[in-house]
Amino acid sequence: MHTLLAESVVTCMISAAGALGFRLLLATPSGHGLAPMCSLFVFIDVVGSLTVLQFWTFAGDIFHAREAKRLFGLIAGGSAVSNVLFGALLAGAADSVLPEDLLYAIATALLICALTVLYISIYCRADLPTDVREPATTQDRTALAEPSEGIARRYTRDPAGASPADHWSHGSVDGSGQQYR
Repeated sequence: MHTLLAESVVTCMISAAGALGFRLLLATPSGHGLAPMCSLFVFIDVVGSLTVLQFWTFAGDIFHAREAKRLFGLIAGGSAVSNVLFGALLAGAADSVLPEDLLYAIATALLICALTVLYISIYCRADLPTDVREPATTQDRTALAEPSEGIARRYTRDPAGASPADHWSHGSVDGSGQQYR
């Protein structure tokens, strides 16, 4: 399994265990003090940030630039719609569900995320790009670290002293007399 996928599974499992641990802590008499509540707030914030970061990192690894331009807006829009719908659902359930019991829902959602990542890594492995399936070798990292000739030419100064902005705004002429932008 790829390192990123393994890290995602481990993070989801640890986060789910942490949510269940906080639920058990809230059941104790000292569970509603300032320190446990502040700790719970920080924990939920960190878990939310890590989950979103790992999702977008994985999405960036499996989609090419053209696919990403087409799909990332749709994914982000779906996220906004789901937040609105879940907020409405939660407002309706607020009278019948205790807030601390929502930690069970968080733990369940994190376990579903972990199982989904496991499913993708096992059953959809052939569909993943090779850079997601296998860790990069040292040779691959070296090739990625060296700028290509086109990038180096575009983002460095030429002997005449023109900056990249000058080339872009006014056009430039290469050695063959062809104008390019």
